[in-house]
Amino acid sequence: MRRDPKNLKIKIYRSIILPIVLYRLENLSLALRYKHRRRVFENRMLRRIFGSKREEMTGEWRKLDIQ
Repeated sequence: MRRDPKNLKIKIYRSIILPIVLYRLENLSLALRYKHRRRVFENRMLRRIFGSKREEMTGEWRKLDIQ
């Protein structure tokens, strides 16, 4: 019995390659989400510590002169 190479390639793709790619994408998505959450948390804590430094006229954030 001869197997069709296209069917074999499709089976390999669906059973091996696709799950690996989807797993990697899921982990990448979670990593980016947690990275963003961590950055938001750090910024919130820094604002609580140093106070918000927004220009009243322009509404832009000022850089703090920390020495």
